[in-house]
Amino acid sequence: MSSRVFWGFVLVLIGGILLAVNLGLVTWAVWSALWRAWPVLLVLWGASILLRPAGRVGAVIVGLLAVAAAAGVLIYAYYYYPAGTAGRPAEQVLSVELPPEVERVALDLEFGAGRLELAAGAPEGKLAVGSLQYRPPGMGQPTVAFSAFGTEAELAVTPGRGIWTPGGASTTVRWTLALSPLPVYVMDIDLGACEARLDLSGLKVAVLDLKTGASSVTVTFGEQDLDLTGSLDVGVSSALLRLPRAVGVKIALSSGLTSHNLAQTGFVRDGDEWSSPGFPEAATRFVFRVEAGVSTFNVEWTG
Repeated sequence: MSSRVFWGFVLVLIGGILLAVNLGLVTWAVWSALWRAWPVLLVLWGASILLRPAGRVGAVIVGLLAVAAAAGVLIYAYYYYPAGTAGRPAEQVLSVELPPEVERVALDLEFGAGRLELAAGAPEGKLAVGSLQYRPPGMGQPTVAFSAFGTEAELAVTPGRGIWTPGGASTTVRWTLALSPLPVYVMDIDLGACEARLDLSGLKVAVLDLKTGASSVTVTFGEQDLDLTGSLDVGVSSALLRLPRAVGVKIALSSGLTSHNLAQTGFVRDGDEWSSPGFPEAATRFVFRVEAGVSTFNVEWTG
């Protein structure tokens, strides 16, 4: 690539972005778009080598390609970094109706980086309400899918897919979900690097399958009239289970470099299984299988 083409491309690009910022069309965060666009220089360089034998005509073509590339970067910046969005997450309102005949709901919930809060509290006639934040362009709009068939229903809430931007992984978003206390839930929750507060004390949960990454997770359970089966796969995490004393609890713990307080909270060990006093006679039983890596796993009694 000739030096004139190179510096012409750079001047057009930088000048166009500065003008767009001054006119209020884009935010200063647009400079991360430049980082993503650096392969354009390789494209222009390769085109100039291929078109060098064409002389002046080839130089004109490369110049036009440089202008088109600069325009493309500016359009990309305008679309993904509009003015007024810097530093503020976007928000999607969650509102899902509860069909009156539904008695059992399979909940599939995925969450990446940020803070997640889940509890009972959806108003009458609603299965789920809440607020789902996300940060474009690094994170797309969350996806909510609901289907019902007779007394059974499925609700899936997953983060949107987006493009990676520098610093995007460190930004914090918050999801707040409130569920109806009426149906019985089968929950499949997959967490990334986040802080999660799951208050299930006002819900009826039959199955909980929880996977976490580098997370801090607190799960609060309440008294209920049905048994619960739980599977917890906690990686490099801090996990706390808050359990009601009125239920019998058994925990099968398969641990790596894990610290726990099961003995200190009254559990009795039998091999890899830990049981609360009176577990065999308990009217309601919670049985957990815990796979723990390099983590802290603790139990706290409530009630």
